[in-house]
Order: sequence, then structure tokens, then C-alpha cells
Amino acid sequence: MRVEPGAATPVIQDPPLQANNVNIKPVDFVPDPDRRPYGFRFKTSDGTPADFSGGDPVNGRQVGMTFVTDNTTYIQGDFNLHSSDGTTANFLEEFTDTIQGTNFGFAEFYDGRTAAELDLDNFADFSVDHWRPDEILTDALNIVSGDFLDGAIEDAFINAGNTTDSSYASLNRPLSGNTWLREDPNDPDSPIWVDRNGTFYIDDGTGTWEEYYDELTANGDHIRVDSTTTRRANLVQANETFVNAVFVSGVVPSRTQQYNGGLHNYPRLLESWRDPNTALNIGGSFIQLNFSTSATGPFDQDSWESDDTPTGDEYIEYYRNPLRNWGFDVGLLYNSPAPAARRFNDVGRERNEYYREVAADDPYVTNLRCAEDATGNRIMPNFCPNP
Repeated sequence: MRVEPGAATPVIQDPPLQANNVNIKPVDFVPDPDRRPYGFRFKTSDGTPADFSGGDPVNGRQVGMTFVTDNTTYIQGDFNLHSSDGTTANFLEEFTDTIQGTNFGFAEFYDGRTAAELDLDNFADFSVDHWRPDEILTDALNIVSGDFLDGAIEDAFINAGNTTDSSYASLNRPLSGNTWLREDPNDPDSPIWVDRNGTFYIDDGTGTWEEYYDELTANGDHIRVDSTTTRRANLVQANETFVNAVFVSGVVPSRTQQYNGGLHNYPRLLESWRDPNTALNIGGSFIQLNFSTSATGPFDQDSWESDDTPTGDEYIEYYRNPLRNWGFDVGLLYNSPAPAARRFNDVGRERNEYYREVAADDPYVTNLRCAEDATGNRIMPNFCPNP
């Protein structure tokens, strides 16, 4: 918050500007549905699990991966598995009595297991296990399944109705096909034209080109964020996914009547993981340091503008939750984590600005250790260096 010279009321500015009026963040924290952030995606070309051993635990890569970005990161498909062959067919776990593929629950972790059942000759052993300590430091972490469909941005405008042949099908998009302004207005197959502000244009029915959002909002021909039937009907159905890594990421803040999703929504999702219930299996560690500065769309999308008052309703129609099989990856206890995560292992010793710990042979401390009572006897005879 800042106050302009001569202004009666403060101006909301988050984060604050520096003295030279430069904002130290790439963007502000205000949710902006018109923002078009870019990011990075991890996926394999053939859809097989990402294998950071290089496919050969003995002669391949013996260290993990550290990836750092101030933009968004997406993981698509199975990623960095504990496996003897890098696939989901041969999982490795801490114990020989595995729980993978069983009814996941807390009781299955250690109840009835003994040290004799530990499988440390294979699990997290770099000569056998294809897993490596990976870490991703990012503004926002997104996980999508291997069945996530890329599609094309044009799908958001052209493919109307209940279609799930594109990842863009869940956008706030038109309900029906429309006539869009093309790069070549005389060629209906040429790309849709976008101006320098990222605005598309649509024929209003009279041959006049209007900004698409204004036109579709005016005639009610636009999928709204609270359109449960239309938005969820267009979600791509996810498939079971396995991910292992240490994640350091930002989150969006909560405000009155607008929840930020909590820990169970720390990884952001875009698909339908229900009907049927589908598991998202994550082993690793979650670390949250700050609020996202690029991917700032609210988890609960009933209100976008900073000066709007959210309602008690929740509009979370862009995904449906998975079965969350999540836990700490104990493989990180048997091997050193990747470089950045190591910095979080030790809390460290905070400096005290008011007191300092002096040495035992400090003259003042020595006098205290050799103090005498009224009769001349040492109060702490065993601690005085000068008996």
C-alpha cells in the first residue's frame, strides 16, 4: 500500500514500489484472468516414465536433477519412479512387503513390518533403482497425467459443446461455433487474428467485428467460471500417475470466503481425476516459501478482481480431485538430496542481537566460576580454573 503525494486515500500496490518506482517482482500478486503466463513442461517424447538414471542405473546418471525457474512448471505423466527397470511394472519400495497397488492407508506403512523385511539392497540403491533425487523450484507446480491432451488454442474458440479432445476444452470459452476474425478474412482456414493486446474479435452477426469477450458476455454465449455442467463436462479424464521429487513452489493467498486450496491442493491440477476415481501418487517433499508472482489465478474462482468481495460459493470447476496417495519419499533418507534441498536440512543458529555467548575462559565468566562465599570458600570449586 502506498500514498501518492497530495492524495487523500492510499493506493493499493502489492508488492510495494521501490523509491525509484520500480517493482521488484515480475508481476504483482493480483489475480489476472487476461494474463498469459508461459512455463516449462516435463514429458517424454514417447510417453514412457521420465527416467533420470538414463535407463542404466550402473553406468548411467548417478546424480539427480535441479530445475529452477520463476515461471510455472508442468509435469506430465510418470516421473522419476522407484523401479528396477524405470517402469510401473517393477516398483521398488523400502520393504519387500510392498503396498503399491493395495488399498492405500496409514496402517500399510509400518504395521507388522520388521527390519528384516527392508529392501535396502534394491530400494534407493543407484546400482539397481532407476530413481534419482530430483528437485524442482518453481513459481507454481502443476501435475497432469499422461493422457493430458495438448490440442491447440483454436480449440477453445471453434470446438463447442461437450468435447474432450483438447486440453483447452475447460477454458471459459464460447458455447457454440462463431465467426472469428482471421489473419486472412477471406480464408476461413487461416489462423485466428490476435492483436498486440491479446484480444480476439468476433462477428456480432451484423458484419461488425467486436471484442470476443464483450460480445459473448452480452448475448450469454460464453462458458462462465460457475458453469458446473458445461465446464466439467469438457474436462479431460486423467489416468493414474506416479511422481517422485522434492518440490519448492509458491501458492496463492487466501482471503475472506476465498480458500487457497490448502496443502492437498499444493500441486495444481487441470483434469478430472474422478468418475472413475483415479490415483495421483506422489513421493517426495513439499516446501512452500512464498506466494506465486506469476501464476496468481485464485483456487476458488468466484472472484477475480482485488476490490471484489468473494461470496460463500466455491467455483472450482476446472478440475476434479484425485485419490491422493501422497507421502514423504524415504529414499531421501538413504541418499543426499539434490543441492538446493540440502539447504533446508539444517535450521541453523539464529544470531541474537542482544546477547552473545562468551567463552568459558572469558575474564568475567572466570570470576563468576571462582566466586567465594562470605567465609572464603569456593561456591563452584570444580569449575574454577584457579583452585
